[in-house]
Amino acid sequence: SGAITINVATAVSAQSLTFLDGSTYTLTSAVPTTVWYTASGQTFVFTNGASVTIGNNVTLTAPNANTTGFGAANAGVGGTLTIANGGVLSLLAVGDGNSAQFKGSNAVINVQTGGQLVDTCGIGAPKYLQIGASTGDSNTTINVNGGLVSCTGDAGIEITAGNPSTATLNINSGNVTLAAGTSSNPNNGLQLGANSGCQATNNLNGGVEAVTQVGTLNSGANSVFNFNGGTLKAVNPIFASSGYTNTFMNGLTRANIRNSGGTV
Repeated sequence: SGAITINVATAVSAQSLTFLDGSTYTLTSAVPTTVWYTASGQTFVFTNGASVTIGNNVTLTAPNANTTGFGAANAGVGGTLTIANGGVLSLLAVGDGNSAQFKGSNAVINVQTGGQLVDTCGIGAPKYLQIGASTGDSNTTINVNGGLVSCTGDAGIEITAGNPSTATLNINSGNVTLAAGTSSNPNNGLQLGANSGCQATNNLNGGVEAVTQVGTLNSGANSVFNFNGGTLKAVNPIFASSGYTNTFMNGLTRANIRNSGGTV
């Protein structure tokens, strides 16, 4: 245990990355450097008590052709990942049906000003950046605190994919952006709840959330969107892929206007 600073002086490639319980890790570099973890499955692990910061000039990336898992597997207790100014977490899960899966109860990702979480999925369906991807995940959370969360290709964002699971996306400032999609490759949109019994919450407290649509994949999920000061922007919703095409927001349990209001 303790505080550990890792100076990444050159590119590094490993099958997997595991950060142990109870320690604080900071990855930093004087020049732009990439750390690759190349195996498929749950290969970037930060578990109970571990705090990991991706610092300036460091890009962590998973360039594999299968589902990419990160956090804590099998509803284990997760740690905290902070993507700081100049840091990047780049996720790649190509091939039909593969997604980038953030897992772990009480696991947290903080995307700070100047930090980026990028899902670089290719074309194929369905594809998502999944928050709360394991059955039994509880309080799996992404906080956008001035940074950028973006999905390319047809990738959408799915809050709660495990059956059941509880997860939250908080946009406090900064940007969440989905690609516009095309008629032949529609975007999967922002989906709150994949299974009955899931608890999916999107808190738009500030910044801009630009998506093709807002919906749910299961009417039995508890899907809640809270407007509380940010801007929700429609990006080419005619090319959204679900049954809600041409309806920007539909199917949610509740959409609430909180004290700070919101803009659409």
